[in-house]
Amino acid sequence: MKKVLLAFIVCVSLFTVFTSMIVEKKASAATTPSKDSTISVLDDQLSNINYWIDSLYADMHLAQAGLNREVFFNACKGYEYFLSENALTKRGLLTICDFSQPSSKKRLYVLDLENARVLFNTYVAHGRNSGNDYATSFSNSDESHKSSLGFMITAETYNGDNGYSMRLDGQESGFNNNVRARAIVMHGSAYVNRERALNGTMM
Repeated sequence: MKKVLLAFIVCVSLFTVFTSMIVEKKASAATTPSKDSTISVLDDQLSNINYWIDSLYADMHLAQAGLNREVFFNACKGYEYFLSENALTKRGLLTICDFSQPSSKKRLYVLDLENARVLFNTYVAHGRNSGNDYATSFSNSDESHKSSLGFMITAETYNGDNGYSMRLDGQESGFNNNVRARAIVMHGSAYVNRERALNGTMM
């Protein structure tokens, strides 16, 4: 299974490594003789990234699909960081669960960034102790029965109690690094469907 990135995030900046990396480079550049030109290049890089993200958001009609722009922006920042770390073996694919939306909405997005295409947009449940229609409480602890936030990279697939499933590896120490041990995986389910979503009974 080729590794791709999944981001389970809400409307706050949950992953700051990429931004911090740029800030640290700026601080380091300030001690070099060519600081003005270096900082200018870094500013240009950030501007290019912002332009790329805004263009993708518009081209894929993500606002119309309900995906929050800030959620998408944070997910793309994380994607760029992991790409720069050579952590992904499959470029261009990003999956986002937008927990700023209720479970009655199609809040799971599988995106082809290289071709600006939405591959899938569907329903996704959250842990039963994370909330009712909205997920409001999250955890990295075993037996919490709560969803985890943050960035995860897909791992191997297998056939288990819920059929064809895919393991995930949390990438943020102390935040979601227990995802594999907690057996939080991607899988299909009979209780995740349009009828239950519209009735507000999907968790």
